[in-house]
Amino acid sequence: MLRQTTSLSPWQLLDDMRERLERGFSSDASSNAFPLDVLEENDHLLVRVNLPGVDAGSVQLSLENNTLTLTAKLAEDSEAKRYLYRERPVGTVRRAITLPVRLNPEQTEANLENGVLVVRVAKAPEATARRINVQVGGQNRTIEAGQGG
Repeated sequence: MLRQTTSLSPWQLLDDMRERLERGFSSDASSNAFPLDVLEENDHLLVRVNLPGVDAGSVQLSLENNTLTLTAKLAEDSEAKRYLYRERPVGTVRRAITLPVRLNPEQTEANLENGVLVVRVAKAPEATARRINVQVGGQNRTIEAGQGG
């Protein structure tokens, strides 16, 4: 006797599983929802974050110790629709990154333009390179902090 079976493709099974997971985690999207870069310049760090389509009013930044936390509200379509494929996150997205140096939160600036948020965070004075005068054989020698020799 032959059994009649309905088979789903592996892709359909994966899509179904992804949809179930998304429903379970819909209030907080993945931390990779917006990629970022961190660049070090002389006396500050630049953090560049891709935030396409995000309203500047929904972006919140906080800096505690050397951890920068970014929270943004990503708007969901107002109309009910049946998505065939969905990767763009919706809801509140949070991303925290610990930066490698001590920072000065009073000298922090942020600008969102063309979907890119640029955060300029000043290093704390003790985190910046300084010149140190060292006596070598009775003569002054200047060494950049962080250099050996």
